[in-house]
Amino acid sequence: ALATVLVALPTAAQAHGGLTNPATRTYQCYLDGLRGGEAAGESGNMLPTNDACRNAFDTDGNYSFYNWYGNLLGTIAGRHDTIADGKLCGPDSRFNAYNTPSSAWPTTQVSAGQNLTFQYAAVARHPGYFTTWITKDGWDQDE
Repeated sequence: ALATVLVALPTAAQAHGGLTNPATRTYQCYLDGLRGGEAAGESGNMLPTNDACRNAFDTDGNYSFYNWYGNLLGTIAGRHDTIADGKLCGPDSRFNAYNTPSSAWPTTQVSAGQNLTFQYAAVARHPGYFTTWITKDGWDQDE
């Protein structure tokens, strides 16, 4: 059974970047795009094969793939409540497709009692912090 909870874990950071384990949608799509490009003999080109990632690529272009770590609102100063409902996965227009509900999004299943190490890639170094959101059990993407 899949057991997840909604938690916010503030973590001191000296960069913006993103969660790489379990991976964010943007990081998963970045990896998917690279794998697709390599499989097609176009190493370095983004050719996503996952349906949701391909939709993000077709809708928003390649910016979110090459800049997967740039999915942030740098001016909200920790006021996460200013992020509009339904915009958590893509708070600005360059990442808007990541807000689209889809069962095709790559996910990481977490079981009750499982130990999980959260890993971040701190890409562009500057002061700040990361907040981690995990989807609660029973969440319905269509509601």
